Amino acid sequence: MQITSLSTVSKREWQKLHDQSVLFVKKYSGKRITTEGFRHFAELTYEDLLRSDVSFLIATVRGDLGPTLAGVSFISGYGEQSCLIVVHPLYRGRHIGTSLMSSQLTNLRELSCNVALDNVHSLQMCFNVGLTAGSLHIGPTGKPSLKLHGEIRNHYTSTTFTQEEGESICHVPS
Repeated sequence: MQITSLSTVSKREWQKLHDQSVLFVKKYSGKRITTEGFRHFAELTYEDLLRSDVSFLIATVRGDLGPTLAGVSFISGYGEQSCLIVVHPLYRGRHIGTSLMSSQLTNLRELSCNVALDNVHSLQMCFNVGLTAGSLHIGPTGKPSLKLHGEIRNHYTSTTFTQEEGESICHVPS
């Protein structure tokens, strides 16, 4: 599987992939995304991708005829305006959604989303990437929903440790 950010492709290629992704989301979302979220996604422009709070990723798998679209993820307003992830039914249960959500969190450094309580697979995906539930409310579809949030705060710098041959790997103070 390969995850690609559509902010890195040419405008011409972007338009083709966006159109293809809109049809993909319509066909495979199972009516689990909000009308407002889909509208934000369908009306997305290439210039919108320049904003720091917007990210559009696709997941592709290798097929006999080349790369095949397996999943789509779109975040706008760090998830406050729109947060959607749709995976093709043939590829569900293979952590493609989790990989897309994790990539979104890494790219944006923070995100929020609302997930209906009856959408167990989406809730599990969010928890798998470390999002936490902040509140329970009635969502735009009229269902009880959780507001989830996650952020990456730490900017660790890597430290290099050298080890001489024969040196103990575990240093235990005596």
